[in-house]
Amino acid sequence: MASSSFSQAFDFLAEVEFDKLHSYVDDYLSKQELSASDVLRDEMVSLNDVLKMIKKNIEKDRSQQQMMMFWMGDDDDDDDDDDDDDVLFNTQHVPTSSHKVSDVVYKIQDLLDELEYTELLETVPSPSGRRRKRPQDSSLIDQIRNIAQHLIQGCLNRRVRQPKMMKKDSEVGKQQHMTPNKPVMTVSTNAGKIYGRDREIEKLTKMLRQLSISGQISVYPVIGTGEVGKTTLVQCVFNSQDVANHFHEKAWICVSENFDRLRITREILESFSTYRGSRFSHYANLELLERMLEVNLASKKFLLVLDDVCSSEWMELLLFLESTEIDCVKIIVIARDQKLLKGMGKRYETILKGLKEDDCWWILMNDDDHPQKYSDELQTMGREIAMTLKGSPLAANMVGKILRQDRSEKHWKNVWDRNLRDSKFYYPDGIMPALTVWFSLLSSHLQLCFVFCSVFPKGYQFDVTELVYMWLAHGYLPRAENTSKTAEEVGCECFNELLAMSIFTPHPCLPSYIIHNQLHDLAHFVSSNECYIYEGQSRKKIPKNVHHLCVRGQLELSGVYEIKILRTLVLYKSELDVLVLEAVKNIRVLIIVDYDVQEFPNVVHQLKHLRYLDLRQTSIKSWPESFPELHHLKVLRLPDTDIFLHSSSNHTGLPFSRVNHGIVPDFIMHYDLKCPVNEDVGQWMHQLNDMRELRGIVTIRSLENIKKIEDVSNIAKLKERDQVECLLLVWSNSGSGCDSEVALQVLEALQPHHSLKYLYIDGYNGFQSPSWLSTLELQNLHEIKLCSCENLSRLPQIGQLLFLKYLYLSGMDHVLIEGSDNIQVVFPSLEKLELERVSVSFEGMSLSEATMQDRSFFPRLRYLRISKCSSLNGFPWSMLSSLKRLRIISSPRLNGQLPCISGLTSLRYLDITTDSKR
Repeated sequence: MASSSFSQAFDFLAEVEFDKLHSYVDDYLSKQELSASDVLRDEMVSLNDVLKMIKKNIEKDRSQQQMMMFWMGDDDDDDDDDDDDDVLFNTQHVPTSSHKVSDVVYKIQDLLDELEYTELLETVPSPSGRRRKRPQDSSLIDQIRNIAQHLIQGCLNRRVRQPKMMKKDSEVGKQQHMTPNKPVMTVSTNAGKIYGRDREIEKLTKMLRQLSISGQISVYPVIGTGEVGKTTLVQCVFNSQDVANHFHEKAWICVSENFDRLRITREILESFSTYRGSRFSHYANLELLERMLEVNLASKKFLLVLDDVCSSEWMELLLFLESTEIDCVKIIVIARDQKLLKGMGKRYETILKGLKEDDCWWILMNDDDHPQKYSDELQTMGREIAMTLKGSPLAANMVGKILRQDRSEKHWKNVWDRNLRDSKFYYPDGIMPALTVWFSLLSSHLQLCFVFCSVFPKGYQFDVTELVYMWLAHGYLPRAENTSKTAEEVGCECFNELLAMSIFTPHPCLPSYIIHNQLHDLAHFVSSNECYIYEGQSRKKIPKNVHHLCVRGQLELSGVYEIKILRTLVLYKSELDVLVLEAVKNIRVLIIVDYDVQEFPNVVHQLKHLRYLDLRQTSIKSWPESFPELHHLKVLRLPDTDIFLHSSSNHTGLPFSRVNHGIVPDFIMHYDLKCPVNEDVGQWMHQLNDMRELRGIVTIRSLENIKKIEDVSNIAKLKERDQVECLLLVWSNSGSGCDSEVALQVLEALQPHHSLKYLYIDGYNGFQSPSWLSTLELQNLHEIKLCSCENLSRLPQIGQLLFLKYLYLSGMDHVLIEGSDNIQVVFPSLEKLELERVSVSFEGMSLSEATMQDRSFFPRLRYLRISKCSSLNGFPWSMLSSLKRLRIISSPRLNGQLPCISGLTSLRYLDITTDSKR
């Protein structure tokens, strides 16, 4: 049933691509002269006739089962004797159909790419300066003929099979009165509640809080089968405040099948509070990383969770930790196989079995309402359903979401009768029928998005941004019609829907998301090898029908020869020779993870369908000359090196030229640009001007590389980019080596649009504020952050900015914030003020009796932090009526300027310390 549903998801994609093709052909023919003699045009006319015929048929009957005929063409696997159960559950027949449908979809996508590519070539001048003539590519014409013939054959097959399909549809329809495919948006407000595990939670919490002998390492195994809720239970304990207060550092690592000590050590470091938001992916020296680990854990208490341990190799990490001088280490090991923890003793062991039926029932009924508000019939049916779930909290949670969509008895009976009773059907890898029922009710585009995730290994940490762009590269997202939403925003909504359904869960320590192993197994199963992970030097053959392939380790090229249409390729330390093969030429997503890679092979001209290229985890330093031929490339993710894309590359519209690994709130575009050195500055200026699609967050680094004022005149178009919300301007090393007058002119030229909300300036060494800040043109500013602007002595009257909520000043000596005694309300919306290593004077905030009655200063300020500051003059302490949190750190010179605490009537938290480490 789940596989059948997935094949219907490709129907959705087929319709989308069919409409695109039809629109393109119509538009193409409308631009051509009727008298033109052109082989390509003739073939387009023939294709258009076929498309019109099919369009009429689709509009006549939009039954999904019948529409599949258009995309399938010949089906030699058809069997007249398939019974109803085969239609619903047969895991052999339906995937075949799914692959036929997906093959046609991908062929249509590739044809559209080819047509757009040839059209684009006409706009690129030839070496002689003349406009190119559209090439008459025989392979392109063959593609058009192939698509047309396939669609015609599918239409003929439909006429032959329609009576049989209509009969099957009517019979299946008698059983299938389920809620139609749509996003399941029901999210229980009690999602954090764990049923039936109180004793285990209490026991594990108590053990972790027990005092340990200094230098002792304790291991706490949590053992159970794959669906009993081991990870959920440990997360509950891990996140509890009682446990958090007992340890200096915590880390959560998903180990999975491949134990990688280097990766695990990196992720432990990334989890530490000292490095929160940093990435160590470019560190390849294990000895160095372990030394850093040892230094950071010296004399500290450390809690480590190793999730999904599948081999005894985890003991290597234990041996290393035993050799360090850590005060206390407690390790929770989550595993299915008890044999992996031999010798650990049973004193600290937690064995999890399936939940009791009553607990499963409570999860099923879990909602804002109490179960008593369900009818007696639904409660009884809920108990019967709970009996089929084998004590799995995951299955109970998923089925519960389905049931709560519709509280009618008819709906619940359909779930029970048609689906859960059919547990006799074979589902490999322990996949439960309950999960396939849940999958079948996902909307088509969410099915495609979910299944695609199984191309990545278990325990993979998903980044929202990267995932949305990969979905876009494959055309999986619905079009944002009749709305102002961008495609990226639609993708973010899809991710949030999957997150609400517990498909993704936040990583306990890092800003990423993971998928439950059982759901990963489900995605792989329903894809029927649409997605496949090949372990290096494995004896298993790569399926011919794979479309999304992940290779971990060495790959025999012969294993790729028979693949027909590959769309995604993820290479973990695998030879790049595979990129020259015919099977790879149509890929749209390419990810390379190998720090030994320093050059990209000169095969770019073969990858003209490529849309997403991720090379962050490589050491690449240069590009092949053919890189400009990647006209379809939309996303390029690079390592933190000085790679520069020349403006001639025609990629000035790329969403990323480099990606910052910091935590970006919610989902927003992030452009991270680096100004090149010397001779490349002029080209970079033009490139910046041509980036018309800039929006979201824009970071421009290394501005100290602009040495001449005449170079500045070319970068005056940033103020036209009205979709940019956040602008970060960075001079490295506090602008060392940069002329202060040039720095001022650069800042003037980088004037943002007046709708800007967030402004961060770091390392600026000019003596004046830019005119666009002095004239307060940026009235929509919510945040201002100025760091290491050492020469800046005056700031304009930013207290007049109506929407400013956060102000941060750091590394500035003797700076004056201008003001006026004529302004009634100063900093009207400011909620948070942080001053660090600054000497500040506030102008125009006198506290005369008349002032106290008629004026208001910082009326909404709730948080104030002052750190390592030498003076704070003119600050209206007595007017801070809303201040709730005050922190003064290592600022002894302020003693005579500190307020009378009794005047701060709303104060709830006070921290005054001389500890420079805080």
